[in-house]
Amino acid sequence: MSMRRARSESIVEEQRKKCLKHHAVTVCKSLNLPDDTLEDFASLNAKEKLNEIRGVLMSLCRTTKCNAAQEFIDSKDFERILKDRLHVCLLSPNLPSYVSCFAEQVIRYVKKDPATFKIPNAVFQDPEMTDQTHVQTREILTSQRGLIKVKLMTSITNKTNISVLAKLLLSSGHEITVAHWARFSFLRSSLVNFIQIVDESARISVAQKSREASAAVVDPALLNVDEEELLGEGFGVADNTPRIWVISEYWEYIDLLLADLRTESRKAAKVSPVTSPITSEGYLKDFFKNCLEADLKQYSAGCEGLKPAFEKVTVNWQRAIHNELVW
Repeated sequence: MSMRRARSESIVEEQRKKCLKHHAVTVCKSLNLPDDTLEDFASLNAKEKLNEIRGVLMSLCRTTKCNAAQEFIDSKDFERILKDRLHVCLLSPNLPSYVSCFAEQVIRYVKKDPATFKIPNAVFQDPEMTDQTHVQTREILTSQRGLIKVKLMTSITNKTNISVLAKLLLSSGHEITVAHWARFSFLRSSLVNFIQIVDESARISVAQKSREASAAVVDPALLNVDEEELLGEGFGVADNTPRIWVISEYWEYIDLLLADLRTESRKAAKVSPVTSPITSEGYLKDFFKNCLEADLKQYSAGCEGLKPAFEKVTVNWQRAIHNELVW
């Protein structure tokens, strides 16, 4: 009896498998698929089929998200949003540099907080989309730095007061505080100094070329060039030849100034008396405050009482950039 029952169950199972395979072929035909597409699937047991279906659905979901993410980062809307957010990054009053390690730090922050930049999470799950976003970020930062420098140079020529300059640098919808004003004042005054250094560098370059051409030593004083003064500023190269600066290196110059400023702030904090301690943060705050006061005297005469619209930034994403994009 047991053998007969086993044989009967085997026949039923074979018939069931044939029915499943036949049904699989019918489904394939209705979907214009090759007849054997579901052959392996039809032979699976119920739990295996559920796992197979779940895996396929998850893969389809990921593919759908990746396609949607790719379409979005290719769009003009994303480019506009990314430009806006990166512009705010560049104009944050807390940046320790603008070129050195800057792009890498921004990319790190973008990955940490993609929602601020409206970047779908699927972007960073795909190597090609990740690379595309990185390249786009670097290109935008380079372009934005150039635009900011042009606006600073124009403000110097037009003697624009700091309130107007701030509005030119940060578009409507961004909150501007006194910290922004102070940083913009620093950038502008540094640009004035840098233009003078570039002019001096041009004269030094002429002197150097003249020496090379004549194979004779030219006295820098005859060309009204103070090489020792430039070297004393710490901007020469290792062999004591004064560095020849060009206007395109403005942001690199700013990075050097900020690095020196941080060094000075730490020294000041270290040697400050116990009775009147100075913190590094306090030293930096006073420095930028002095930059703003000097700027107001130079460019805002007759505009007494100027002050920014906001005491502090209240927009969450803008505040997050200011507080977290530091290194």
